[in-house]
Amino acid sequence: MLDRDGVTLEEWEKTTFKVVSEYVALTMVQLMRGVTAPGGTAPAASSVGVQVAGKTGTVNDHTDVWFMGYTPTYVTGVWMGYPGRKKPLGNDMTGAHGALPMFIDFMRDFMKDKPKEDFPKAPTMPEDMKEMYKQRQRELQLERAQMTVDEDEQKTDETTKPDVNTAPITTPRLEDNSVPPPRTEPGESKPNVETPKETKPAPAGTPTQSRPREVEPAKKKGKKGDDGPPG
Repeated sequence: MLDRDGVTLEEWEKTTFKVVSEYVALTMVQLMRGVTAPGGTAPAASSVGVQVAGKTGTVNDHTDVWFMGYTPTYVTGVWMGYPGRKKPLGNDMTGAHGALPMFIDFMRDFMKDKPKEDFPKAPTMPEDMKEMYKQRQRELQLERAQMTVDEDEQKTDETTKPDVNTAPITTPRLEDNSVPPPRTEPGESKPNVETPKETKPAPAGTPTQSRPREVEPAKKKGKKGDDGPPG
């Protein structure tokens, strides 16, 4: 990488190391090629004239849109937005409508003198990954079976659960003067139980009756001037 004055800023060292399996990498390439194929979100990218894979991107509020595309050798990314701030570009602005046309214009000119390359096909799934895949399928099958059992048990509980009366519990109001009838043995006559008479309060203004006052007996009087008892 050189700057505008031709000074080397970075230089690639021809050293490589494996970061992902070939099967996974080329399977992902096939998926990303589906984006630029008919039915994908960026079918116009195939107009570049070479095999291209890529991915569109659009932020929910349309403040940022982009398209990242690549060939077997080159990668190009186009982004649209306002640097340093979030400002909507318009509801109709997406990665396919905004960024993809710039990608196509650039790649047509850039790839004009480049040799055409094809992506290699993905190899067959490695044996260790096949075993992992089978194991995962067995685990999913067991999970589905357990979910079915749980659903059946829940349905059974709902059908056998007794109905609960949600009506409020009310205690019957008994009359203050009600007396339960006495029990009688078979053959005995039913006793006559008199209902106690209801006591009515005295009307207002009626004097309250009280016990009569005891009168002291009259004392015998002696002769005038004789205070003592008669002789």
